Amino acid sequence: MDLNGDGRVEGIIGALGEWHRDEVIVVDGGGAPLLILNDTLSSFSQGRVDLVAVPGVADAVLVNQVGDPGDWHSIQFIWMEGDRFVSPQGWLPKNSLAHGQGYAIRPDGTVDITGSLAGYTFVRQYRMEKAPPESSWPYQAVLVSQEVTPGPYPTSAADLLTAVFLARWYGLTDQLEQYIPDPVVREAFLNQEMDEIRYWPLPVQVGRLVEGETGPRIEPASPGDDGAVEFLAVVQQYEGGTYRTGRAVIATAEDGRMVVTDLEILEQGWSL
Repeated sequence: MDLNGDGRVEGIIGALGEWHRDEVIVVDGGGAPLLILNDTLSSFSQGRVDLVAVPGVADAVLVNQVGDPGDWHSIQFIWMEGDRFVSPQGWLPKNSLAHGQGYAIRPDGTVDITGSLAGYTFVRQYRMEKAPPESSWPYQAVLVSQEVTPGPYPTSAADLLTAVFLARWYGLTDQLEQYIPDPVVREAFLNQEMDEIRYWPLPVQVGRLVEGETGPRIEPASPGDDGAVEFLAVVQQYEGGTYRTGRAVIATAEDGRMVVTDLEILEQGWSL
C-alpha cells in the first residue's frame, strides 16, 4: 500500500486491529524498517495498531493503543508525510498521546477519545490540524468539546467516592445532592479548593491510609462499624500529581442507595 501518496509502496508486518504483544513494523518497498510500533511494551501492557482513514487529515493513519485494553490507556495517531512520520501534539498538555479507553472518527474528521469511570462517560472531541509555524510540532490536536455524563448510581464505596469527586472536578454539582444528601456536609465539600483535571481522571482509592516513600497511599481495609473509610483522591499532572486524603462515612439511604453522610479532607499535597 502507499502510505504517503508518493506512488511508492510501503508494507506493514504484524497483526492489525487486535490486541497483542508483538511488534508491528512499517517497511519500505525493499523491506527496510521505517517505523516499529509495540517495541517497548512493559510487562503488563499490550498494544493494538489500527489502519484507518481520517477525512481531511490522511487516508492512511496508524492508531497505536498501548496499555491495558480494559482500562484507560494511551492512544497515538501517526501518519506518513513525505519520508517522515508525524503525530499531533496537544491531546494533553505537553503530550503527543491521547488517553482513554477507545476512539471514534467522525465523518468530518474530528476524533472522539472516549472512556468511563464510576458510571460516568467521557467524550473529548478533537480536531487534528497543521500547527502554527512557530511550533516545534508539525500538527496539533485541538480540543473541540468535552462531555461528561453521569451513568448508573454507584454500588461500591470506591465508586461512590469517585463519583463524588468527579461531580466536583467537572462542575456537575447537581449530582452531589444524591451522593451527599446533607446540605451542610455537601456545602463544606463544595467549599474545598480542587485542582483542574487537565489529564485523565483517576479512581478514588478507599481503605486505610498509610505513609509511603513518595506520599500517602491506601491499603485495602473494610469500612469501620460506623461506615467510616479513608480515601486518597489524586489529580494527575504532567509529572506526579496533587492529592487529597480524607475520611468519609457511608450509610444506606431509605431507598437502599449508598450515600455519604460525612466527609472530611485531612491533608492535601504533591506526590510523584
